[in-house]
Amino acid sequence: MTILLAAAFDNAAAANVLSVTLRNMPIAHRKRMMLARSWSTHHSILARRAVSGAIDVQFQKTPRNVS
Repeated sequence: MTILLAAAFDNAAAANVLSVTLRNMPIAHRKRMMLARSWSTHHSILARRAVSGAIDVQFQKTPRNVS
């Protein structure tokens, strides 16, 4: 679980696995759903960044050709 948790901060697939795993943990229903929803949201954010290429992207202004 510790390795999965560490990987889930930067990896969308690991965050998704953690979310699914938390849904099946033997803890109070409310806490279980809150934690699972939180990691599911984190998964969505990481996946959206990966698709858009927003991770480690630096935008630079392109010089305008002045004629």
